[in-house]
Amino acid sequence: DELIVKEKLLQGNMEQQKIERAITQHA
Repeated sequence: DELIVKEKLLQGNMEQQKIERAITQHA
């Protein structure tokens, strides 16, 4: 169970980084 939670957290971080990168590229 903990592994699944950690994987989901990692995926969320990656998604956030993608969004932040997209925003900085557009600016």
